[in-house]
Amino acid sequence: MGKANYRIFVDLRRVIMSSSVIHCDIYKGSKKDEMYLYVPKDIGLKKVPESLLANFGEPKLVISIVLTQAQKLARVDSTTVINALQEQGFYLQLPPTSWVNLWEQD
Repeated sequence: MGKANYRIFVDLRRVIMSSSVIHCDIYKGSKKDEMYLYVPKDIGLKKVPESLLANFGEPKLVISIVLTQAQKLARVDSTTVINALQEQGFYLQLPPTSWVNLWEQD
């Protein structure tokens, strides 16, 4: 591989890696168990709507991670989270619902 081709390869790899890796902070709210808010570390909570934050409660940092498309998350596909972070600046993970909870509400 010549120097020019190698440079193109390295530049292309940087573009691919930068679009699929996000440094991310994950917060839990004080109002609802198992509700989490993912935000890009460099932006923080700036793009989260005030109404969402009011219903979320006091955000408490749970963990900071490097999120990649290949990474496995417990309840959501990492690509879904990455897309939301890139498009709207946050991702809200709602608590899981169960048939028991739905049944009890009737």
